[in-house]
Amino acid sequence: HANGFVGDDAVVVVRRSPSSTLAMVDLASGKAINLWTADDRPGRVVFFDLDRRGKNLVFVRDNQLFLVDLQSRQAPRAVYRPQAGQTLYEQPAINAGGSQALVLTVAGDRHEVSRVDLATGQARPLFAKDWKLGHVHFCPADERWIAFCHEGPTWTIPDRVWAWHAELAPQGRCVFDQGRLWHPNQLTL
Repeated sequence: HANGFVGDDAVVVVRRSPSSTLAMVDLASGKAINLWTADDRPGRVVFFDLDRRGKNLVFVRDNQLFLVDLQSRQAPRAVYRPQAGQTLYEQPAINAGGSQALVLTVAGDRHEVSRVDLATGQARPLFAKDWKLGHVHFCPADERWIAFCHEGPTWTIPDRVWAWHAELAPQGRCVFDQGRLWHPNQLTL
């Protein structure tokens, strides 16, 4: 679910269980440098995303978005917390330059995607749906496009993959209808 390559691909950011540790591992030597460990919830997976430059990493924990500067290796810094009554989805996304993140907040049946400026912590809502969505991320070819998934059981959610663009698809647009390709009664192994 995330880019884990740092810099020239010589170092990778990984998740380790059961201690839920984010670490940088030098692929040539195998040496690991721990960046952050969650001792309070052993075994829980921490989803992260890393910018293309390999300098900034984001993750969600305790209903907050955290930023890790991989160059300074300082402790993670909380940069965003949603409004009262909202819960952050645990898979954030970061843009290629490491300056913005996408977060998904959930309040009841409302799922809202916002763009967070990582320098200021200011969030700007982009769009919302009254159905469960997830896997929000920037399109690598054009970051004005945001991709996301309509979550739910495969056999009941045919309109799985969506894209949003402020001007070209302000309500979002289904870009993959899996219902046309798959039906549970047609599955053969």
